Amino acid sequence: AEGERLRVAAGLPGARAEDRMRLARFHLRTGNREAAIRQLERLLHAGPGDRESRRLLARLYGHARRFGRMAEELRLAGSAERGS
Repeated sequence: AEGERLRVAAGLPGARAEDRMRLARFHLRTGNREAAIRQLERLLHAGPGDRESRRLLARLYGHARRFGRMAEELRLAGSAERGS
């Protein structure tokens, strides 16, 4: 219900930045980081000087990089174990 309402408001032509930020925060609260990143990227494209969007996006990109490094380390560890 809340997510659908926010998606509709943020998707309307001429949607306000506040509506888009609410949707991005909703995605963060519900654990949908990919959707939050997409929404924040749209916000930054529309308003490159938006500090809050930039800050949140940088934080999410940092989490994604850490997750990627951890996944790669686990993959390599698994390969080393199988090779033994």
